[in-house]
Amino acid sequence: LAFYHPERARAMKVFVIYDAPDAPPSLHHKLAITLPAKWLDQSVEKVLVAFLGAYNKKFPDSVLVASELVLSVKEPSPFARR
Repeated sequence: LAFYHPERARAMKVFVIYDAPDAPPSLHHKLAITLPAKWLDQSVEKVLVAFLGAYNKKFPDSVLVASELVLSVKEPSPFARR
C-alpha cells in the first residue's frame, strides 16, 4: 500500500501521444513532459493544455481542441487498473 506524501513528491516524466486512427500519420505527435512535483495535486487538464499548446504550435493548420479529446492511460502502465 502506497501513500502520497506531498513533502516527498518528485517530478515525473509523462508521454502524451496523439495517434488518432482517423488522422494521417503525419499529424501523429508524441510529447515528453516533465511534470513538476507541484502538478501532482492539480487537474490532469493541465497536462492536456500543455500538450495542446505544443501540438497546435507545430501543426497550426490542424489545430486540436481540448473538448474533442480524451486523455487515457495505455497498457502496460503502473497507472492502469489491473
